[in-house]
Amino acid sequence: MAVRAAVSPAIDDALSLEIAALMKPVKVARLLNLRTLRKRLRPGTEIVLNGLTPTPFTRNLSPYNVWLTHVMMGLPNVHYRRGRIVDTERMSGGQTRVIFGDGTSDVFDRVVTRYGPGRREPSKQLSMGNLRDPYPGDFLLDYPTYSVPTDRPQIWQNIRVGTHRVKARVPVVQRRRGTDPSNPIFKPLYIAEMLRADPNPWNEDPRYKDPQTWLSQTIRTGHYPAYRDRL
Repeated sequence: MAVRAAVSPAIDDALSLEIAALMKPVKVARLLNLRTLRKRLRPGTEIVLNGLTPTPFTRNLSPYNVWLTHVMMGLPNVHYRRGRIVDTERMSGGQTRVIFGDGTSDVFDRVVTRYGPGRREPSKQLSMGNLRDPYPGDFLLDYPTYSVPTDRPQIWQNIRVGTHRVKARVPVVQRRRGTDPSNPIFKPLYIAEMLRADPNPWNEDPRYKDPQTWLSQTIRTGHYPAYRDRL
């Protein structure tokens, strides 16, 4: 863990610069109507993003948030300030002075902070429980969920937004004409073989020897393999 703590900032910086380089050729104006977007900007409002990396992009961002950050940084009233916040001071006029680790400071009308990819002292953590990773990502990237009532009194079901509808359709897909439940694909093995750099010479099963090609050809011929999570 000591080695990880030592090299993690360097990795974060390198990946931040790499993501920024990858996004630089992406021209927002070709994908969005910037004129319409800029009309919605609040006059007189400046936004300053803060982080520890050399760019606002971090390895903890989801693909959507990478795109959103790229769009935001193209707006004239959005800026990025690198630096660790060490203290804040409430001023008499209601503003907040933010003091950074290098001794400099800036004054803002409103300051919103949350934890990022770095380690936090226990007294400053949002949760006092044991984290699964001492370098957690954005808590906003956790699975979004909501609860719905069930047929049983006072029993609610927790729904994962991203997967609920897909899982609900699985039985329907499995019953489709052409589905072959007698010769299923085992998903973990399929994924493991697909990620191999070279085909497994010991595996002669066409489902796993070249899994992506086999699956594509099977679906094109009108057959729908069944899927299983376990062997």
